Amino acid sequence: MRVNIRSKSRSALLAKYSVCLIDDIDVTNDCYAADSTKGFALCYKRDDKGHFYLEDNGRVARELRQGKVDLSLRKDAPEFVRRLWKEMQYA
Repeated sequence: MRVNIRSKSRSALLAKYSVCLIDDIDVTNDCYAADSTKGFALCYKRDDKGHFYLEDNGRVARELRQGKVDLSLRKDAPEFVRRLWKEMQYA
């Protein structure tokens, strides 16, 4: 399954209520797109103090993280999001 918080599609709605783990490490707050089938997540980078930072070009620093990606729904996800999640899993 693939989710993308920046998309204007159903994927963005799913991303809003999803949890992303890479190799059992929660990267939900750093991740803006992930694909559990291909095993990668696109994440914002943090500095030594744990803050996001800008690169020289003015964009937020990013990185590709690879590994075992597990995507799941938060427990507070509304029912219509849960139905959409199931739909997307089997599409």
